[in-house]
This record gives sequence, structure tokens and C-alpha cells, in this order.
Amino acid sequence: MTTRRKHVLLLGMQFPPARGSGVYRVRAWAQHLVKQGYDVTVLCADRDYWLHLSGSLDDELAARTDPRVRVVAVKIPREHLVHDVRQMSWLHASFPKAFLEMHKLIQGKIFPEVYAVQIPAYVLAALKVHTRHKIDLVLASGNPYSMFAVAWTLGKVLRRPYVVDYHDPWTLDVLKEDDAFEPGHPAFIWERRIVEGAAMVATVNEPLCDWYRRRYPNAADRVRHVPLGLAEDIVTEPTFSPVGDERPLRFGFMGTVRHDLPIEEFLEGWLIALKDPVMQGATMQFYGYLGFFARH
Repeated sequence: MTTRRKHVLLLGMQFPPARGSGVYRVRAWAQHLVKQGYDVTVLCADRDYWLHLSGSLDDELAARTDPRVRVVAVKIPREHLVHDVRQMSWLHASFPKAFLEMHKLIQGKIFPEVYAVQIPAYVLAALKVHTRHKIDLVLASGNPYSMFAVAWTLGKVLRRPYVVDYHDPWTLDVLKEDDAFEPGHPAFIWERRIVEGAAMVATVNEPLCDWYRRRYPNAADRVRHVPLGLAEDIVTEPTFSPVGDERPLRFGFMGTVRHDLPIEEFLEGWLIALKDPVMQGATMQFYGYLGFFARH
């Protein structure tokens, strides 16, 4: 008699061929779990969605994903993201203010995030997966944090445990080391509900683990450190070559250059640093995309 393999449903809106930085964390979870002997199904945003938003795809990374990972593309609403009036629906183009107010109302009633409109589509897709292949565990990685709301909902409906993986904090602004929202914001209520109901809460480093344990003491024993760099086929052992004293220093930034990064402050500090003799001839190089979206 053969034992049925456990089935993990992975909720990760960003998954190859999407090209955002978040795809690596979600892809790494999928790769790791199938290697551990689990059946893995990933629910992710459909290909056209990412092509519309970012203007490009990473088909090479998608081709290198373990073929045992089953990927289900979810057709999700995107009208609220359309900024070109020529591509808008009649309702959006004719009554833009009313349309946006309606969208804000949905966020207020369903979930306090711009991606809240995706929650019903994801829940429906997950239920369809469950009817064909019983789900044993739900793993959601955020952002977007609407994936956590989907996991919480599925936990209630299917009576299955769920895990939330914070590859980015939600209610904590790590750049300011302060709350990301004003007091009383619904995000705090939702996050407590999600974290305290989760079978496990994962995040990327120990300081963040400590923050979650302090913020949510009822879930402190379920917070785990799962570092970045799980993708063994991408993150390899680095080589090190000592730099000679005669060579100018080189600094590098790797990642998406986002609107919320303190670039102006960094450049002011860079100009001050260049006055030091040690920095003579030093260079700063940026590697990555300028923003997440094609319109930027």
C-alpha cells in the first residue's frame, strides 16, 4: 500500500516568468518542498498580468524551475491598475473618480491592500485545486499581503493549517523602524488575526523574528527564521579575491530601485564619503530594475 504524498498549496502572486525580486523567495520554497518529497501546487498571477505591469518576463528562470512544481495561473482583476485611458473599460474611463472610490471601498470592506480584489479569484482557484488534489498545508508568501488573507480564509474553509512567510514586513517600515500605518489602521487587526492563526510564521532574519515575537507574543513560539538564499541553483558559494591597495574601492547595490528607498539621502552621504582619501576613485554601481512597473 502506497502512502499519499502530502500536498502543499503555495500562494505566491510573484512566480516565474514574473521578473520581480519577490519571485526568488517563492520559487525557492517550491523547489525546496518538491525536493523534500511534497506535491506542490503554486497559485500565481497569470503571464499577461505581469507582461502588462512590468513590460518584460523572465522565461529563462521559468524554464529552470523544477518540472514537478505544478503552476496554476490565476486570471485576476487588473482594471484598477490601468492608467492609459485608451485601455480603460468604459466605466473606468467615463467615471474615473467613482471607479477609484469603489475600489477603495472594496479594500475597506475586504482587505486593506490594493491587491484585495485578487482574494476572491485566489480562493476560488484554491478550492478548485483542492477538489482535484486534497490540500494538506497552505503556504503564503507576502507581499502582496492579500495572499495571507487567502491563506487565512482557506484555513477556515478547508480546516487546514497555513504558514505565512514574510519576505517583506507589512505593518513595519524597516527603513524608519516604525509602524507603517497610523494607529487603528485595519492592517494591524488583520495581521494579528493572520499571525495568531498561523501554524508557523517565517521571516528572513533574526531581528525581524524578534520583532514579530514581541508584537505577537501569543504566536512567539511559532516564529521561525528562514534566511534568503534558498535557491541553490541561483545563489552559489561566492568566491573571494582580495583587493589590492592600488585599486579604487567599488560599492554595489543589487535589487529593485524602489520609490521608497532613501536614494537622495544616500547620494548626499556618498558625496561626503568621497572627500575621504580612502575613497579616491571609488565607484558606486546599481544592479537591478528601476521600479516594478513598466510605466515607471
